[in-house]
Amino acid sequence: MALRLIEGFESFGANGTTDSTLEDAIKQKYSGVSTTYSTPHCLINDGWGSGLGLETGTTSPNNYIQATFDAQTTWLVGLAIKTAPILSTRALISLGSIASYDNIQLSLSNSGLVYIYNAGDTTNYFGTRVLRPSTWYYLEFKAFIDGSTGTLDLDINGVSDISESNLDTIFSTSTNASIVVLELGAGEGMIIDDLYIADGTAGVNTFIGPCKVETIRPDADDTVAWDRSTGADNYALINSVGIDESTYVEGDTITESDLYTFSDLSTITSDVAGIQITTGALLTAGGTRQINDRVLSDADNSNGAVVLASETGELNYRVIEQDPNTAANWATAAVDALKAGVVVGD
Repeated sequence: MALRLIEGFESFGANGTTDSTLEDAIKQKYSGVSTTYSTPHCLINDGWGSGLGLETGTTSPNNYIQATFDAQTTWLVGLAIKTAPILSTRALISLGSIASYDNIQLSLSNSGLVYIYNAGDTTNYFGTRVLRPSTWYYLEFKAFIDGSTGTLDLDINGVSDISESNLDTIFSTSTNASIVVLELGAGEGMIIDDLYIADGTAGVNTFIGPCKVETIRPDADDTVAWDRSTGADNYALINSVGIDESTYVEGDTITESDLYTFSDLSTITSDVAGIQITTGALLTAGGTRQINDRVLSDADNSNGAVVLASETGELNYRVIEQDPNTAANWATAAVDALKAGVVVGD
């Protein structure tokens, strides 16, 4: 298994952020977004246990967040949900390809049962656990796409609720999936949080288990060379809760680097499955420039692939499952001690 995406919904604005402000922020990170199709709009609200989450708002099926990847035959998705006060039958997660967005779909029924629709055999596979309104649950959904040995699995709070095997999970000619869609039409008052998406690389496809996503931000400069838009500290210009283009750091010399320390973890105390560094970049002058993210653990660097900065701006993210200093899973102490930042590429 390889982690492909971690999302805690804590980088798109403070509690209460909604309307076009929220939609525009999410669009800088994801390939397809609609959070304002009909009222009430999606908004940032209290998350699972701590931090922030995303309230789905309307029951419109036209609100969604789409993440696009390379094609894989196995996908795993985990997320915390707080069910709406009034349950309605709505999709939660869809897997598909460019040709068909909903080959396999995880949904919640108005009776509280969770089920998986498989377009390959046009069948709904129901679980048995009944979810209550206004209650938090952690769902983990897995699909293996194959013409005869396909599988569909769902765990709720770490306990199996659906396990189907030897299925035809191919819809039409879609022998894999490259699109994961988070459906945001589950009803006013439903909140989603602490999402992970993983693929089945190397045949490893075990659920992580109920997990938390915690966001930490720069709290001091380590070594900095980029220019400041204002003030005396670089880190203070880029540690906002949402996207704030009024304050920034700016670099134009190749290999010029900023490196920051970060606040310690406060919610996660053990078993770190991976970290994700998210960097916003905007090209403000003619020509081209690229940007690398950089993570330093003890004396060992992990530099991301170069990304071409654009004049419209975007958020780029990279998941790092293992500590570059130990080549093993991250310890919380190592996460607390890491330094991270950006490098100007050519």
